[in-house]
Amino acid sequence: MEVLGDWWHGWEFINTNKGFEKQHPNVQRNIVLDKLRFKDIIATQWTLIKIWEHDIKNGNFVNILKQYFKD
Repeated sequence: MEVLGDWWHGWEFINTNKGFEKQHPNVQRNIVLDKLRFKDIIATQWTLIKIWEHDIKNGNFVNILKQYFKD
């Protein structure tokens, strides 16, 4: 499970038309590293659950987890 801060991991870039080059350098680095890390995790046949900061704040993380844990 990965819990991602909205600003630090580029939620705005991922979900809007705001360009990569307009992101803060630290955010750019995190976006690139996240993509590589997620690719490696998925390649090992692990299930990757990503929860964003706003999902925790608004309580939606419960619905996300229910998708993976049906019991």
